[in-house]
Amino acid sequence: MKIVSVETEDARDKITEMAVMSGNRAVARYDATIVMSRGTMLTSARSQDDSAILDHRPRQILGATEAKASKFEEVNKHLDVKVALRVGELREDVREDVRLEIRDVINELCRTVARGKQKVIPLSGSDQESGASGSDTEEISERTRKLCITEKRKQGPEPVFEGSPPMEQPPKRMPRRVTKPAKLTECLTRAKAKRQENMPAPKKTPPSIRKRSDAARLGMVKRLKFEKKIMKDLKGLDALVLQNICRDEGIPYGGKFESIFDIAAHRAQLAYGPESDEAESTELDDVSADVVEVTIESTEG
Repeated sequence: MKIVSVETEDARDKITEMAVMSGNRAVARYDATIVMSRGTMLTSARSQDDSAILDHRPRQILGATEAKASKFEEVNKHLDVKVALRVGELREDVREDVRLEIRDVINELCRTVARGKQKVIPLSGSDQESGASGSDTEEISERTRKLCITEKRKQGPEPVFEGSPPMEQPPKRMPRRVTKPAKLTECLTRAKAKRQENMPAPKKTPPSIRKRSDAARLGMVKRLKFEKKIMKDLKGLDALVLQNICRDEGIPYGGKFESIFDIAAHRAQLAYGPESDEAESTELDDVSADVVEVTIESTEG
């Protein structure tokens, strides 16, 4: 009210000054009353506006709180939807893991039944609880222990090395052995005796030839023992040493194994002389004669 009075007094002073200057005081009074009425109207309008503003503020606050509440509800709805989707995904993952584990266990059981080597041991409740409490690494290690290879790996083709000659081994030389006469049973001797009734009696070998064959046989045995001893001594020598021995004795070097046999044969030839075919033929004749004598003695008995 003070502000309104000040404004009206200033306006009144201005009007009176203007009226004095113009010389019309009645007009000045009328104008002053009009100004005063306008001031009261302005003050009343301002008071109404202030009351309207004061009445409108709680409405704005209520609207803001309602908007915040609606936004909060929308956010909660979105969160609920996201949580539901995530829970569904987790359920699917758990189901897939359980399916894979069940499939692995069934495959292992089928393999053990097919092989028939391992017995199926059912798991008790305590074992299942302990297995569930264990870590993933322990489960994997237990499964890998039970695994075994059922199919053999196919071998690939043999590698071919270009530019390398095939490895040739020396021929095996077996020492000559004197054949022993076969021991004949009674049935065989009787059958041969019946067949030889119409045949002429065989001639007996003279004792001179028999002595010579015995000497040749003993010489062959000594010769073989001598060669065996030389080969045993040469077996541990190096290739260079064998080359030097071959060079000294005038024998061509054709490899480690061949040179050992050649050196043994050369030294045996120097010690016992060359091998003769006559000795072999006499040995065979002696063996056949001994067999015939045994058959004759069995028939006579």
